[in-house]
Amino acid sequence: MGSDNGHLRLKLEQNGMVWDAVAFGFGANQAEMCDPLDIVYNLELDQWNGKSTLRLNVLDFAKAK
Repeated sequence: MGSDNGHLRLKLEQNGMVWDAVAFGFGANQAEMCDPLDIVYNLELDQWNGKSTLRLNVLDFAKAK
């Protein structure tokens, strides 16, 4: 996502709940996005084209141990 592919747009799932997510500045880390992950995030309101939705703003992640 982004003109330089510097960001990731994701769908994250836990316990049957699916969330839209964005990871700004993590485009180079796409190959590290595996299942399962431990994620640090903020919940935010995404407003785009007159539509409001909740999404996760990924701040950091690591492969779950």
